[in-house]
Amino acid sequence: MWSGIRSLYSDAVNNSIWMSGFGDKVDAWRDNWTGLGALKDLPNLAHIRWKGMQHKVSDFLENGTWNLALKFSKSWTLQSSYMEDLWVNGVLACIQSIWLCRNKITHNEPVPTLRQTKYNILKAIYESLNSIGSMRNNQNELGLLFRPQVPLKPRKPPRIRPCTWELPCLNEVKINCDGSSLGNPGNAGTGAVFREHPGSVLGILVENIGASTSYYAECCSIVSSLFTALEQGWLKIFLVSNSKTAIIAFQQKKVPWQLQAKRDYISTKLLVRLKHTWKECNFSADDSANRAARLHPFTKEWFQGKPAFLKMLEVPYTEYYRFD
Repeated sequence: MWSGIRSLYSDAVNNSIWMSGFGDKVDAWRDNWTGLGALKDLPNLAHIRWKGMQHKVSDFLENGTWNLALKFSKSWTLQSSYMEDLWVNGVLACIQSIWLCRNKITHNEPVPTLRQTKYNILKAIYESLNSIGSMRNNQNELGLLFRPQVPLKPRKPPRIRPCTWELPCLNEVKINCDGSSLGNPGNAGTGAVFREHPGSVLGILVENIGASTSYYAECCSIVSSLFTALEQGWLKIFLVSNSKTAIIAFQQKKVPWQLQAKRDYISTKLLVRLKHTWKECNFSADDSANRAARLHPFTKEWFQGKPAFLKMLEVPYTEYYRFD
């Protein structure tokens, strides 16, 4: 049987298309499901490396309808805010030029020449120079901007600044605290990590405070962690937070009124040293606060020692880096 149809097999394949169905068995690139042949054989796609392209037709469907924009949006996004402004101005200028030409034809007026139309479009693109956006500093954007001779707006290089996690003094307990809010306002929580002089963990405080703002959560993390230290009998405290605003509010007695009474009481009982740090040196407290924000409202957890949910702790006097 095969010997009889072998000579006609290639013609049959080339003139047949897949019935896609759900598309979960049809190769989007190698099977003829469009009626025009396999997509990978199209001459204008010959430059693509197909080895890693393993999509099925169903990958581009969502609830039975095409959703190509969702699939390709991550591949062909605009590279920078400056490029986005240029594209938007250019597209709007093209639309305006078409609309203007149509109106002139309708009213039998002289139609702008192609040269004039190009000039108007480039003029609109040049108006994007007022954009406050910047480039991504890559070869692709440089090539795109070279052709229309648009001035370049390179992004400023990032600042790389080091920071270290300090040990507390002898007989002093260090508290790294932070607040987190899932929305502003939103479900919020506080987290605090208590460590002694050698760097060992005494305990972790995780507390959900209900719906609140980020600022209130930051202030609450300072007050609640100090109150917990007082309950534990730790009277000399070195407290560190990555919220400078919350630290200043505590020092100047300007915390939210709900926390004011606790703040005043704590100040008479504890010897507190406050310091601001960056989040890069406060990630254990940040992880604790994020966990707290996802707990049931007003749930409080206390862990003796390092809990399992904390994958890492700050290493004393190790340099961490901030990029801004």
